[in-house]
Amino acid sequence: MTATTAKRIERVTASGAGTDKERQLMEEKEDILMELISTLRD
Repeated sequence: MTATTAKRIERVTASGAGTDKERQLMEEKEDILMELISTLRD
């Protein structure tokens, strides 16, 4: 994870990622990242 990505996630979390919508978006982003990582490994 790049520093920029870490900062972005921190900002989103700090801004109250307690809402269902934001939590869902974070989960979707994680899923996308995991897919990309596994694709790159192949």
